[in-house]
Amino acid sequence: MIDEAGARQRVEAELARWRQTPGYPDVVIDTVTEHRRAWVVTYGTPDFLAGRDMRDRLVGATPFVVDRRTGTVRTYGSGQNNLFRGWLDDATPEERRALFEDDATVLVGRRVTGVQYWDIHDFGQGKGPWDHGSWHHAVMGVGLDTDEGPVAVT
Repeated sequence: MIDEAGARQRVEAELARWRQTPGYPDVVIDTVTEHRRAWVVTYGTPDFLAGRDMRDRLVGATPFVVDRRTGTVRTYGSGQNNLFRGWLDDATPEERRALFEDDATVLVGRRVTGVQYWDIHDFGQGKGPWDHGSWHHAVMGVGLDTDEGPVAVT
């Protein structure tokens, strides 16, 4: 079985490979979360981790998943985060819905002051203003500016 230190070590090795790519931003480990099947390791740029400003966030930075049994390191797409998190602990559909509800509770009591749309068209150009009316296809997510600071919704 792979412990937390082993998961960190494997992800650091992967990040070291990423850093060898010319022009690739510096990224560091943020959190390591234990689940029954795997360790989930999030990462970000040092600027984002220091200030949590959405303008410093990597687009599509889905976590690494380190299989606790084999030590295999994987990355997945950003599309169905709550379904994936439910798989980690064999969650029922109701439990997966609860994961989404838990994520949404961060918005309770906040006033939304602006919306920034993150999509593949923003790659390399930063975030763009919301100009899609009531329509949204959550490819990457939405950054909400609130009276208590920015919040990402994916």
